[in-house]
Amino acid sequence: MFNQINKIEEINLRALSELAAKHRTFLSVYFNGWEEWEEHKNNIKKIEILLKENPDELEHFRMNVKMLEETLDKNIKKENNIAAFCCWAMDFCEVYSLPFKTSYNLFKVDSSPFIRPLAELNDEYESCAIVISDNQATKIFMLSSEKSNDLIKNIKGNIKNNVKVGGWSQKRYSRRRDKQIHHYVKDICEELVRLNNETDFDRIVLLGSEEILRSIKSALPSSIKGSKELIDKVIDINRSENEIQLEINTLIGELEIADEKNLWDKIKNELFVGGLGVTGLNDIIDYAESGRLDSVIIEKTLNVSGGRCRKCNHLQIQSNNCEKCNSDDLYNVGIVNELVELLTQSSAEIEFCEQIAELNQLGGIAGFLRY
Repeated sequence: MFNQINKIEEINLRALSELAAKHRTFLSVYFNGWEEWEEHKNNIKKIEILLKENPDELEHFRMNVKMLEETLDKNIKKENNIAAFCCWAMDFCEVYSLPFKTSYNLFKVDSSPFIRPLAELNDEYESCAIVISDNQATKIFMLSSEKSNDLIKNIKGNIKNNVKVGGWSQKRYSRRRDKQIHHYVKDICEELVRLNNETDFDRIVLLGSEEILRSIKSALPSSIKGSKELIDKVIDINRSENEIQLEINTLIGELEIADEKNLWDKIKNELFVGGLGVTGLNDIIDYAESGRLDSVIIEKTLNVSGGRCRKCNHLQIQSNNCEKCNSDDLYNVGIVNELVELLTQSSAEIEFCEQIAELNQLGGIAGFLRY
């Protein structure tokens, strides 16, 4: 099935994470544009040669390629950015046309869908509401993984700044102006409440004049204040759209880095007191298999191979006998992708980060336990 998606949240990662086989019967493909797909076609012959000694897996691979090519030929355009997962044995073929380029260009045969790139994109493109506001007008956007962030609402303020009039006229003008601000801000807050009821997001970023931002924060209902992270920054919104967009992108990047640091600091504090913090692949695997991890931070460069037992399904770094049941029937897997699947199934938060010196020395991965 071919799926044209507008944002990463439309892909059901949990459903993909639950798909698995005991053999290398899944084909995962990522590419940006037709030229990269043409390059991947060269990989087909290479993999066929490598699978010659495994005729069953070779047959599955050829049928997977056939399913994929049929779907792509009917639907793909030259500029499409694609994530595709095929398993002929399960009669499964899902092709997603993404609204953005991915940093992955790969053609992979494995026992399950390779969803790590989608999990990284999901982390990178977390949705948030953007409010750009001053006395004259307010624009509300949703910033997410969509190709373009369409304007959700445009609210007019037309509130004048203070004017020099004397005596009681000044007081009357001030009361009138305060009333205008009250109704203007009320409209903004009502739109944010509506958006909250219809859309899933965790953060509101407020940009604009100090007076209006202060009024919005004060007027927001407790249902918003208690459930959303509020970030505000005073800027001149009379600048060009490109300058404002650069301001937004810079701020969102800083917030993402802050999220990574906050999670690592939270885990570190637990490690100091022997609490709910864990580090190292072996411990992370054990807790992931039991569903006890609340959140995990993983370095983007971390890549480790390991094995999964065909008999009891245990995941481990070493690919010799199973540590749980002592079976010697293990197959090779990518540890990080297998962990992403386990964590997605248990609804754990996954944070991918650039290299952090302390984290890197402790194995490049750490987690915070639920209990």
